[in-house]
Amino acid sequence: ESCLVGSEMCIRDRLVTALTRAHGADLDVKVQVDPSVVGGIVTQIGDTVMDGTVRTRLAQLRENF
Repeated sequence: ESCLVGSEMCIRDRLVTALTRAHGADLDVKVQVDPSVVGGIVTQIGDTVMDGTVRTRLAQLRENF
C-alpha cells in the first residue's frame, strides 16, 4: 500500500520505519515537503488521512474552548 507524508521538512528514516511498523505491512512511502505545513506532519495511507499538523491541533483547541 502507498503512503504519502507531507511535512515542513524532510523526514528521517526512523519515521518511515515507525509508519511501516504501525501499519503492520510494507508501505511504499513517498515524502512530499510542503512549505505550508508549519509544524507536524500529514500522513495518508490509502483513504485514511492523519493530520498531525500544528494548524489542525490549534483549530481543534479553538473548537473545544
